[in-house]
Amino acid sequence: MTSGEGAGHWLGLTAALAYASTMFAGFLTYAVCAYFFPKVLVGQLTQVETPKEVLKTYFTIEMPPVVGVMTALCCPSSSESPVLGAPGRSA
Repeated sequence: MTSGEGAGHWLGLTAALAYASTMFAGFLTYAVCAYFFPKVLVGQLTQVETPKEVLKTYFTIEMPPVVGVMTALCCPSSSESPVLGAPGRSA
């Protein structure tokens, strides 16, 4: 048996296991939240006069972009960029 035989089988099995694990975690999270949130939040929003006030954030942080959009698109900083400047590509 060479080192590459059966690799596709193991890759497929690993991908299926990862997919099943992700789906299981998602459904479990949904079930737990669907069960517990109504019990925890009962009566919480009925005490508020304007529900929009509850949804406001506690604070905001202004974060201006480091560079503009055109600068980021036209002048990549890495030589491995797939847009421009990649080895073997002409602009």
